[in-house]
Amino acid sequence: MRKLRQISGFTFIEIVITVVIVGIISALAVPSFLRTMDRVKLKSQVREVISDIRWARSKAIQTKVQCGVVFDTLTNTYKIFLDTNNPGGFAYTSSDSTLQTKTLGSKLDFGACTFTNGCIIFRSDGTGSSGGLINCKSTRITDNFNVDVLATTGRVKIL
Repeated sequence: MRKLRQISGFTFIEIVITVVIVGIISALAVPSFLRTMDRVKLKSQVREVISDIRWARSKAIQTKVQCGVVFDTLTNTYKIFLDTNNPGGFAYTSSDSTLQTKTLGSKLDFGACTFTNGCIIFRSDGTGSSGGLINCKSTRITDNFNVDVLATTGRVKIL
């Protein structure tokens, strides 16, 4: 009688089952990964907005000229400007000196803005014209962040 040899390797059924299991795990993990990536992008954009507001504050202190940030919630843009036209008015006008114009990334929006005239202006001592917040949200996920500015100190933080 002939002896059967031991064959090592995987059977076709074992390979198919492994591929199916990997496919199921991937199908469950990908949506969670995409949500996480959207949240990371949103948080990164919020940090950039905070950085720009802080830069405007430091510019006001450095130049001894009021400097502000005005938010346009319809176009999802904001401008950093020197308030040279009407420094006591604490509002942005087109004749003010625009330093930078920025646009939020795709699939991101500004929500509610509680700053007076949609604008925060910093005085030369670093205090703000008014306190308030701007809401930053994603169009793909339900997460959102509020950027809060405290008028008395000019402190900027995420809520």
